[in-house]
Amino acid sequence: MFIFIFIFIFFLLAVGADPVETYRTMLLSSLGDWYGLSEVLLRATPFVLTGLATVLPAQARLVNVGAEGARWPWARWPPPRWAHCWGDRLPMPLALVALLAAGTLGAPMWDSRSAA
Repeated sequence: MFIFIFIFIFFLLAVGADPVETYRTMLLSSLGDWYGLSEVLLRATPFVLTGLATVLPAQARLVNVGAEGARWPWARWPPPRWAHCWGDRLPMPLALVALLAAGTLGAPMWDSRSAA
């Protein structure tokens, strides 16, 4: 990983940017306030859960085939179709229940397309 950091520093120096200021800005914009931290956690959560879905069965000497693909229905199905369309029209508790229901119903529909 450190080699990529040094390569990025080389490119920053090549275009005339200050590497220290660039890294400082990147760190402060992603972890410097609550919004940035919430965005990092929001984007990282599916990957952490996918990793857990792979590691936990492996510790029990089981194989979980398709764990990486299993996160996509939950990541893609509810937000664009439900939260955007219904999020401002429904009360928050009802919108969350509808979002979870859409993900629960959308995931098997997504998985069943490859079973046919």
